[in-house]
Amino acid sequence: MQTVIFDIGNVLLRFSPWDYLTDTFGSDAPLDLYHRASFGSTQWDLLDRGVLTQEQACSELQERYPHLRQELTAIFPGWFAGLTALEGGVQALHAVKKQGIPVYALSNFHTEAFHYVRKTYAWFDLFDGWTVSAHIGSLKPEARIYQHLLAEHGIAAQDAWFLDDSEANLQSAAYFGLRGILVKDPQTIRADLAQQLQRDLPL
Repeated sequence: MQTVIFDIGNVLLRFSPWDYLTDTFGSDAPLDLYHRASFGSTQWDLLDRGVLTQEQACSELQERYPHLRQELTAIFPGWFAGLTALEGGVQALHAVKKQGIPVYALSNFHTEAFHYVRKTYAWFDLFDGWTVSAHIGSLKPEARIYQHLLAEHGIAAQDAWFLDDSEANLQSAAYFGLRGILVKDPQTIRADLAQQLQRDLPL
């Protein structure tokens, strides 16, 4: 049976740290510094691995950047509000599920952030399962996260399509036999999937 695996960030949910920082602090703020102290930090990767909580990450970064305590408090977990649904990706998810095709999520995501989006967006109930980096301590494009996905959900890699906005992630997935679709524009996902699955995907 064919299976479709969705990345979450910039496939189903918009994730644009620079836009979030600009909207929050204004274009005249030292955005490079704010990004380096948050989204570009080592703590951000540790959040993706489930090693730190948001509170712990914010506290550690405030110790490193004491002059940014107020800004970091605004960023964590305020950035959750920037995780807004991408209509094209969500429509594709609905269309695939409507055809009776199993759907899974594979994503680098923080624990608290995933809880937030899971509660916020009812379409997460459409998934037959998910593999989230913070839950297993491994990130795309590392081998372990793909091995976990396939083993935990019993997915036959040769029958699965994986949608991601990162070429590096797709290349790693291909090593395990997953066929990839590079997402450049969420609005084209449904058409791209219909072509690869060789079936119509009406809404």
